[in-house]
Amino acid sequence: MKKTLLIVAILLIAVTTLSTFVLYKLYMAPEEGGLKEGPIVVVDCKGVKVTLQAPAKTVISLSSGMTELIYALGCGDRIIGRDSYSIFPPDVLNKPVVAPHSYHPPLEKILELKPDLLVSNTNLVYDENETRKTLEAAGIAVYVDETSTPDRVKICIANLGVLLGVEDRAQEIISFIESYERIVQDRVKDLKESEKPRVYLELFREWNTVAKGSVGHKLLEFVGGSNIAADLPTPYPIVSPEFVAEKNPEIIIRMKMSGDPDYPLLRQQIMNRTALMGVDAVKNGKVYIYDPELMQGVRYPAGILYWAKWIHPNLFEDIDPEAVHKELSLKFFGLELEGVYAFP
Repeated sequence: MKKTLLIVAILLIAVTTLSTFVLYKLYMAPEEGGLKEGPIVVVDCKGVKVTLQAPAKTVISLSSGMTELIYALGCGDRIIGRDSYSIFPPDVLNKPVVAPHSYHPPLEKILELKPDLLVSNTNLVYDENETRKTLEAAGIAVYVDETSTPDRVKICIANLGVLLGVEDRAQEIISFIESYERIVQDRVKDLKESEKPRVYLELFREWNTVAKGSVGHKLLEFVGGSNIAADLPTPYPIVSPEFVAEKNPEIIIRMKMSGDPDYPLLRQQIMNRTALMGVDAVKNGKVYIYDPELMQGVRYPAGILYWAKWIHPNLFEDIDPEAVHKELSLKFFGLELEGVYAFP
C-alpha cells in the first residue's frame, strides 16, 4: 500500500512539474521576436508608448534614415510606402511615394494603405500630435525617432527590431556599430586637451557651424577634436569669417549637400576664401568634405572613422574608413559600395 501511494505521489509531482514547464514555455518564455503572448511595446524618442499586437508586416516610412534601418534589418519587403527622401537602398525606389516628406503629410494614401506601422522623424509631430492622433485613431501604430543623432541610433535600431520581430538582427547591427565606437574611444579617451586639434565644422552653408548642444559638437568631442565654436550661445550659430580666422582651426570639415559643387571644387572654394587663406588647416591642406549620410544610421561607423582619421591621422593610421563603409554596405544592404562619400 505504501509503495502504491509513493508511486502515485511521484506521478503527481511529475505531472505538476511538466504542466508548470509547459505553461512557462507557452506564456512566459522569451523567444525571437519577444514574448510569445501579449502585446509588443516600445517607447519612441518623444516618450510615447508604441504598441503592436504582433510584429508589423506592413510599414510606411516617412524617414529616410529609418527606411535604411528597416532594409538593414532585412525587412525592406515590408515597406509599402515611403516619403520622397527615402531613396536608399535603390530597391526602395520601387515603393510608392505616399508623402513628399514627414511634415504635415497628406493622409489619404496612408489611410488607404493602412499599414500596421508608420515610422517617421520628429517633423511628423510638430502639429501638436494631430497627425499622429489621426493615424492612431485609424488603427495605425506610429513610431517617431531620429537616426541622425548618435544617442538615438542604437535605441532606434533596437526598437525597430522589436516592432518588426527581428531582435537578433538588430543586436547584430548594434554590436557592429559598438565595435567601431570602441576603437575610436579606446584611442582618444586619454588625450589631453592640448592634444586635441582645433576643428571648424561647417554645415550646409558658409559659416554655419556647431556649438554645445548640437549633434556635430558631440561627434567632434567623441572623435577627439576641439570645436572652435563650442562655447557660442546657440547650438547652430552663424559665425563671421573673422571669428574663424582668429580661432585658426587646424582642421576644417565641411558637409556636402546635393546642390553643392563636386568634392574637389567645393574643397578648393573653401581653401580660396580670403578669410581662411592664413589658417593652419588651409596652409597644411587639412580641409575635408563629407556626405552627411555617413553620419546617420548603419553608416555612422564609417563617418566617425573618417572624422577620427582626419583629426588624428597618426592614431588611426591602420584604419581604412572606406573599407569599413564597403563592409557595412555589403553586410547590411547586399550592395557593393558606389560613389564618393568623403574627400580627400
